[in-house]
Amino acid sequence: MGEVFQEIISGIGWLWAHRTVLPNDVCIWTLLILAIGGCCLLSSHADQQPRPNLGQQATSPNDSSNHSDTLPQGDTPALKTHLRKLNNQLYQHIYRPLLISGIVGGIACWLSSPAWLMWALTLLAWALVLLVLFVLISHARQPLKQCASKIRLWMQKISEHTFWNITIWSICAIALFFIFAAFFTGGDLKKLTNPESGPRLVTTVIAMLGIITAAGALVMKYQDEQRKRADEGRKKRDEQRNELSAALERMGSSDSAMSRLAGVHTLVDVADKYEQYRAEVVRILCAYLRSDHSEDDPAIESAVLESLQDHYAVNESSDCQWSDYPLDIHGATIRNPFVFVKCKFKTLNLNNTTFKQNVKLLNCKSKEIEANGIRAYQDISLDNVIVKNPWHITLEKETKIQRFSIHKCSITRIASLGDISIHSIAINKSRINQIYLDRIDKINYFSILQYCKIQILQIYNCKIAKFSINKNNIISRIEIQYNAIIDYIKIQNNSKITDILDFFHGEIQTLSIEDSCEINNVDTTSGKIGTLEMYNGTINTLRISSSNEIDTFRQKDGKIICLKAPDDFRFEFQKGIIQKTIIQTNNRSVGNDKIALDYFKQYSNQVFFDTDKSI
Repeated sequence: MGEVFQEIISGIGWLWAHRTVLPNDVCIWTLLILAIGGCCLLSSHADQQPRPNLGQQATSPNDSSNHSDTLPQGDTPALKTHLRKLNNQLYQHIYRPLLISGIVGGIACWLSSPAWLMWALTLLAWALVLLVLFVLISHARQPLKQCASKIRLWMQKISEHTFWNITIWSICAIALFFIFAAFFTGGDLKKLTNPESGPRLVTTVIAMLGIITAAGALVMKYQDEQRKRADEGRKKRDEQRNELSAALERMGSSDSAMSRLAGVHTLVDVADKYEQYRAEVVRILCAYLRSDHSEDDPAIESAVLESLQDHYAVNESSDCQWSDYPLDIHGATIRNPFVFVKCKFKTLNLNNTTFKQNVKLLNCKSKEIEANGIRAYQDISLDNVIVKNPWHITLEKETKIQRFSIHKCSITRIASLGDISIHSIAINKSRINQIYLDRIDKINYFSILQYCKIQILQIYNCKIAKFSINKNNIISRIEIQYNAIIDYIKIQNNSKITDILDFFHGEIQTLSIEDSCEINNVDTTSGKIGTLEMYNGTINTLRISSSNEIDTFRQKDGKIICLKAPDDFRFEFQKGIIQKTIIQTNNRSVGNDKIALDYFKQYSNQVFFDTDKSI
């Protein structure tokens, strides 16, 4: 350390000896820089001194480990530490004094020597620049990002060290001073000593340095502000994360239901305040619904559902919507009403979800909805819900449903598992591949309203009071069998049905075909139709296997294209209502055949015989 101050004092002495040559402003400025550098050296030296550890116990003076003269042997951490201390001492007493003396001596030579020396120093500086460029080019194989990160790390280390920070800024200030001085003097630095022009030039140069210093100060202030903002942002994020963690802790608390309820509301408030946590909050709420939460905790589930319903609802005035985040409750058991009205989802996953109470999806929009394996116990209302993937709805056992409503939906399969009571079913403007109803105690009203397309409707072991197919519906197949009983079926307003199969002990008490409706095939094999009503309707093929399968026939302007009936079938038709009759008989008696032929000739244009046992 002493050598450092010796070099500084020698430089000050040289400046004092040449005070008559240099302007007073330059001398004062240089002395100020050297004084600041000296203070920096003192502070850095004080920082690097070892500090006693008050927590350590005093060691014995006889302890050999305390002897500084002892050099550890081998490649040990103690050896590395000793070498590091030796290097620091060399840096303190040799390297740094030489650097400072070189800077001061170089400035002295520049001012006192002829012009050729200045040019020599300039060439030396350019050589150093070229050397640096050569080193950079030699390491050009490394990625640019790594080089930039190393440079930033090196600059950060330098900026953190007070001495080097002040030294670099001092060197830059001195260099800029002489650069500006050379610019304003035209390369003749001796003009600075001119009594007439020297003070003015020095003042101008110092003013330029002041401008640059001010700009540098502004840059540093901007950097400080950026760091301050980054620190504030980091602190703010930590506080926000702490709020989220506290809400989760309260929600998962087992102390009381009120604490868990407060945790739910706090969690929702965090999502409303901080947008970056909304996706995570939605995932947490969905995970709670999918979890095995206690059946004795319905208030928590209700609060979660209400929060989801409020935030997925389309509200243009609200900026706290969750519509951009998927809602995934697959495999969950929902014990509260599941009601979403005018909501928008990014995706909705209801696969294998069980609903203990009412389900309502009304005017909801989603890019993708998955609803395979839904189980429902109470009312279902689906309005304007389009599902591209398979959507299977299963009505569970011991279910009591007042209203099952489907409007503008596309569903793959609707099925029941038995012991179910349904007051009414209404399907409107929907596409359904399969409706499978089995072992339902009673359905009071089953209405297919208008513009529906149904592939197959299977009614087994059910009792339906009134079944109406109203307007412009297309149904491929209706199966009524296994003791299924339908009191009244009414088909009207241009609806079209491919097949109505009433067999295997199925019963239709009244089948009414009206208003230009068309049925391609009606088959009553082993079934029964109490009354067949034809009011301006059309049956392309009516198959009757025995004489007791239809009790009463009523017609008005209807027609049957082809009647397939046994030879003992007797029924009063309007003349011309049947275009063709095929008589199936197992009795080859000419008498019986002739009786059947004479009978059907009254009502049919053509009569054929079929002796096969079945058609």
